[in-house]
Amino acid sequence: MFWMRLSSRIPTVNAMLCSTMGERRLFLDPGCNELRKDLQQVVWKADVAGNLTGDIDKSEKRRTHVSDALGYLVEEEFGLKGFAGFRQERIF
Repeated sequence: MFWMRLSSRIPTVNAMLCSTMGERRLFLDPGCNELRKDLQQVVWKADVAGNLTGDIDKSEKRRTHVSDALGYLVEEEFGLKGFAGFRQERIF
């Protein structure tokens, strides 16, 4: 199952952008054009039958680098920490 291989990085970034309660804790600077494009255009890789594989489609060379960097930062600073949940302190 693809969800078993899925890192907490992507769901953590998604939750920071907008949680299920509608809370937004991550805001992008208007000048972050490449990051915005990444977040809009990066998709899951699909197999020949069209089933999602659980891996990010990295076929477009200009995409995924910036969003990966954001994901690593967000996961390290705010990611799920076992049963403790999200970190509460700010990094700036």
